[in-house]
Amino acid sequence: MTRQELIQEMRRLGIRVTAQRLAVAEVMLSSYDHPAAPAVYERVQAHLPHITMSTVYNTIQVLAKGGFIQPLSFPDGTRYDANPSPHANLVCVQCRAIVDAMDDEGWVGRLREQVTGKGGFQVMSQRVDFYGVCPKCAAKGVS
Repeated sequence: MTRQELIQEMRRLGIRVTAQRLAVAEVMLSSYDHPAAPAVYERVQAHLPHITMSTVYNTIQVLAKGGFIQPLSFPDGTRYDANPSPHANLVCVQCRAIVDAMDDEGWVGRLREQVTGKGGFQVMSQRVDFYGVCPKCAAKGVS
């Protein structure tokens, strides 16, 4: 997504565009590791050295409320996902890495459609997680 497309998408979602919000949104879009707020802060600070952690937290809340990112709550804290496409999250129970498994076969999308068709239920969001051991941890013999 280009910067201009990102700005248009933020406006479409009703998110007021500021330099700080744009920087946080760009970091979120380029982060495939589902970062927690402190990691987002570190990455944004590389481009905007004067940004505060408070601004990052507030911006993350605005982006989540607007539907730009999805908070993923885990026992050890909240991580954020900027991938709106139907997918599953593969969560390593050892190193805590999270990787998207894209829904190429349409299973997650079909499940959502089935649930939506049940008694008029309106799905606002969905989340599918699989827990296991990532290839790196498996190669180390961690299980």
